[in-house]
Amino acid sequence: MSIPRSKECLDNYELASLAGGKISYWNEHVESKNLDYVLIFKLYQRAKHVYSEAARVLQFKKICEEAPDNMVQLLGELMNQSHESCRDMYECSCPELDQLVDICRKFGAQGSRLTGAGWGGCTVSLVPADKLPSFLANVQEAYYQSGDRCLAPEKQSLFATKPGGGALVFLEA
Repeated sequence: MSIPRSKECLDNYELASLAGGKISYWNEHVESKNLDYVLIFKLYQRAKHVYSEAARVLQFKKICEEAPDNMVQLLGELMNQSHESCRDMYECSCPELDQLVDICRKFGAQGSRLTGAGWGGCTVSLVPADKLPSFLANVQEAYYQSGDRCLAPEKQSLFATKPGGGALVFLEA
């Protein structure tokens, strides 16, 4: 099987060469057994996700500070872009998360994205307060009560929360 070569994809030999090492050193000291299945490393793609995610954080902060009339819509768009980048560029989503994000958007979320490190984590959605009761009921039914996800109530985790002030450091004078 031949793997197409491009600046976006590097294999172990190319990574070892770029690091100034030999493949034997790379295999022994750098590469993990957890990476045995990886044929190529998508460094450009991963870096593009990380930098675009950092830019979205700055845009999010700016929108919150400026508080335009369409603030919720703009913040939701950033969340949606974030999920798409996590899914497509960083590849840290999964079909179940993608389906949950789609369901959340369908039932009124202005924005929805994976959170909790992805790879099977959970989602966070931006939902206007007046739509919250119907949103929760519809997502509950569409995601948890359909198909093979008919879980016992104690295994279902769907709840509302409000943004808080975040982490703080208190210094004694």
